[in-house]
Amino acid sequence: MIGRALVLREHIEAAKSKATRAQRKKFLLDDDWDLLEEFHAALKPFAMATKVLSGQSYVTSSKVLETWRRLMKTLNLAKDKNKFKVSDKAIDVFISALERYWDKYMQNMVYLCAAAFDPRHKKLKLLRSKKMRDSVWTRVSQEGCTIAKRMDDARKKQAQPDDLSDESQQLAPLSESESDENECADASGQPSPAKPSKSSEDFRVTAEIAKYRAMPIPSKE
Repeated sequence: MIGRALVLREHIEAAKSKATRAQRKKFLLDDDWDLLEEFHAALKPFAMATKVLSGQSYVTSSKVLETWRRLMKTLNLAKDKNKFKVSDKAIDVFISALERYWDKYMQNMVYLCAAAFDPRHKKLKLLRSKKMRDSVWTRVSQEGCTIAKRMDDARKKQAQPDDLSDESQQLAPLSESESDENECADASGQPSPAKPSKSSEDFRVTAEIAKYRAMPIPSKE
């Protein structure tokens, strides 16, 4: 709305010149137009950030922190160049609010892990210390191992027959020792191969994450 008013300013001023003295009191003054121009410049980065984070054809969670950081940087640079002469106090409120919420969201592992999985932001330059970056990758490894285990459990559950008869469901369950003995042998009576341990699955996931971290960052076209 502000941008549209600025575009039509010439026509609004022309209408003002033809208005009566009583009607002119309802029109904007020159100071009002200056304030609108500054607010338009200050709110434009917010509009662009909203458009980026509202996308539906691409992942947006990995862009939250980077977009937030660029938004704060844009406002600070504009303020340092004295672009906000009339609305400087309001801009200070904007920047302080962004910084306050920035400290809060920088502790949100959902956004940090999402940024880590984005090849463009996986270096996690948003985090200043190596300790913080390593803590994010530790969390990523833990979550990866958890997901791998859940997927493995889901595959095992799908492989089990679900058409058991009522009679078989009424059978007494095996003890733990008997179950272990049966799991070590297949249908032919031969010992079945040992299942990979949890530690080996964790090692595989950790190795894949390390391989991903070592891959070069895609260049911008």
